[in-house]
Amino acid sequence: RDLRVRSRRQRQMCIRDSLMQSDPDAALQRLGEFSNPQERKSMLSMIIAYQGRQDPLAALQTARNYAPHDMELEGQALAMLAQQNPEVGMTYVEAFVKRTGNTQVLANVISGWASTDLDAALAYAETIDKKHQHVVFQRLAMAYIQSDPDAGMRWAMANGDQEILSVATSMLAQINVSIAEDWLDKLDNQQLKNSLLQNIASAKAQNDPESAYDWLQSHEESEGYQNALSNIVRQWAKRDPDEAVKILEQHADNKQLQHVFSSLASNWANRDQDAALAWMNSLPNGDNKNAVAQTLVMQTWRNDPDEALDMLRGLPEQQAHNLRIQIAHEWARKDPDALNVIIRKFSLSDEEESNLRRNSSR
Repeated sequence: RDLRVRSRRQRQMCIRDSLMQSDPDAALQRLGEFSNPQERKSMLSMIIAYQGRQDPLAALQTARNYAPHDMELEGQALAMLAQQNPEVGMTYVEAFVKRTGNTQVLANVISGWASTDLDAALAYAETIDKKHQHVVFQRLAMAYIQSDPDAGMRWAMANGDQEILSVATSMLAQINVSIAEDWLDKLDNQQLKNSLLQNIASAKAQNDPESAYDWLQSHEESEGYQNALSNIVRQWAKRDPDEAVKILEQHADNKQLQHVFSSLASNWANRDQDAALAWMNSLPNGDNKNAVAQTLVMQTWRNDPDEALDMLRGLPEQQAHNLRIQIAHEWARKDPDALNVIIRKFSLSDEEESNLRRNSSR
């Protein structure tokens, strides 16, 4: 049966490809052969894309005729129309937004327009309904920063909206770290400065977490330092857990980094569980070790319940007890019929049993 299904799909794909190249109108007539909604939509999307290169108004009509309630396909056609003829296309886009309330299509279209004529797109965005400008300006901030990082950042600053500025600083750090660092020194808004510091740290850490960490030390007094450090160590852990551990251990007293200990434990266990467990056992007793133990036990439980229960025996009594209760509740959520088995296995008290039964019945 599976072979027949695959064969049918292969035939449909061949029909689709040949008709798309030779006769899109004939391809439209054969849409009925696609009983799977996703396959039909894929076919229709390809037809709209093909038509849109030749006659975007015809592509728009196709979307409306064959998928009258599919805003995604209509938005695809509108984007192609606006790209080829912005003056005509934007009239249709505005009517679409008024009819559907879907501002994302408007944002997509103006953002695409900005890639070919930034000044015209910016000027047009100033004329649209104020209630739609916020979403559009966020997308324009990204397009502007990509085109001209410094000018784009000045435009976002002049706009003054915090969300738009947040989008701009994130994009700026990705596009040009050097210009982002210059802006870090210029900013007076502390919230924005913190956000930019974190974005620069993340951008630097993608290529060289060690250098990113060294750079960050000159900003140790900044309010954004802790979150930036977290971003660096998380990315470092993906590349080199051993080195990331050394950095974390230098900051072992920093309670704000407990979640990073947990994140590192999870990533490391996915690659080498024995090494992650050895690291956990090497940590001094305290909140960080507890956070790592909880992460490793619960992650192990989902793959090997017996091994997870063995791990509990090496933990402090109270923590082991709390994790048994957590495992019991997770088990009960996955398998409510096993309640009695769970209660016996974990020797739950009357109160714990009552809580378990009550939570599993929700």
